[in-house]
Amino acid sequence: MAEYCSQCRPFEKSFDIDLFQIALKLERDYSTSFLCERCNNRAIYKDEQGLIYLVRFERNDYNYYPVNIEDLIKLKPSGSYLKGNFDFNIKKS
Repeated sequence: MAEYCSQCRPFEKSFDIDLFQIALKLERDYSTSFLCERCNNRAIYKDEQGLIYLVRFERNDYNYYPVNIEDLIKLKPSGSYLKGNFDFNIKKS
């Protein structure tokens, strides 16, 4: 069965990989990898300073994009959004 992350969530209110929960539980200087079947997201990394990066596989390379934890907040059980629709508008660093 295919798994989808909370950023792309093709089924609107349903996703398997909760980026917000992964980032919350992640210790500094560690990453958690996953495979979203729809987008290029491959991991969440938290550096030694506590900054969080979304790792995407693009053009045969892994690129690290800084994100705020607030950008990763998932849907409430009621289905209403806590924050935006996950359009990060990420710029390459």
